[in-house]
Amino acid sequence: MIKKFLLLIFAGLTASCAQNGQMTYAQKLAPWVGQDSYALFETWGRPDDIFAVNGTDYAWEYVKKGLKPHHHLYQNVFSYEGWQGLKYGHSEQEDVYYCKTYFIIRNGLIINYSFNGDDCY
Repeated sequence: MIKKFLLLIFAGLTASCAQNGQMTYAQKLAPWVGQDSYALFETWGRPDDIFAVNGTDYAWEYVKKGLKPHHHLYQNVFSYEGWQGLKYGHSEQEDVYYCKTYFIIRNGLIINYSFNGDDCY
């Protein structure tokens, strides 16, 4: 009985996390399957790379890359007498985030897609 209860709780939590009202990146890409590659080009622009997957399929690669500032804890900018610097010698860093999206094209039609990265949304 307790196993069923825990399973039910786990399933409910998983469902509530997955359905937060926003589409996943995969759900946004799924409607492209079956569409003409020209429509993809018109919407997404020129691919960052195109390469052959096999004799009939080509992958169009789109890369989104961005920098987001990463602040250290207790980091404060201070200045005095015309000099400005950071306390404790810390420097501000920027984290690089990216998303690579691949569309597989066969005879001018999108037949599949995939993506990887930490900035796919």
